[in-house]
Amino acid sequence: MIPGPTKIYECPTCKVLLSNHSLLSSNNIGEIVYSDGKTDAFMSPDFPILTKCTRCSTFVWLNKIEKIEKKADELSKEELIDARWVDFLTIYEYLTVLKNNYYENEEEEIFIRKRILWGFNDRVRKNKPIFNSKEDKNIWQTNIYKLMFLIDCSLKPDDLILYAELNRNLGDFEKCKYTLIKLNRPKDDWLVNAFHKECDKKNTAVFQLN
Repeated sequence: MIPGPTKIYECPTCKVLLSNHSLLSSNNIGEIVYSDGKTDAFMSPDFPILTKCTRCSTFVWLNKIEKIEKKADELSKEELIDARWVDFLTIYEYLTVLKNNYYENEEEEIFIRKRILWGFNDRVRKNKPIFNSKEDKNIWQTNIYKLMFLIDCSLKPDDLILYAELNRNLGDFEKCKYTLIKLNRPKDDWLVNAFHKECDKKNTAVFQLN
């Protein structure tokens, strides 16, 4: 992994500078792959795309605003002091984005709903309870149903796998197994077997694939 230059953006609302990391090169050495599609790779870290300005609380899609053509070492002392490092949103911030329609198409909605799913599953990955309240469970369940409706599981293998995973999360193990039959790719046999084992154990939680 070779770190890239700091990317500098400007909040479209309050004009404060927003800083984000970048990579010049990466690799998947030591990568961990989970059943929900999330990967954890020290040598290829993920950086925020959708974030919130910590000064004015505006939600910002960084891929929709232009970077300021200025390197971090070219900023003035005042600009550096005022610059804010961007961070990932919380489950509840992603929900606010959805509630206020801060997205433009189904692709962006799927992006957000996957992050909500991953946010809940991150609790499991950290050996914590997936729900902190009854409301949490309702949020989780509603998000899963809406995500299932959005993804086209008949065309893309990754969507088929996610659709199977969501059914397993809901406890519909037979639907999970049936969905995976549609993959029909010998190279995915190991993955199908992994899902079948978890289904046979009646496990609804996210699990590590490798």
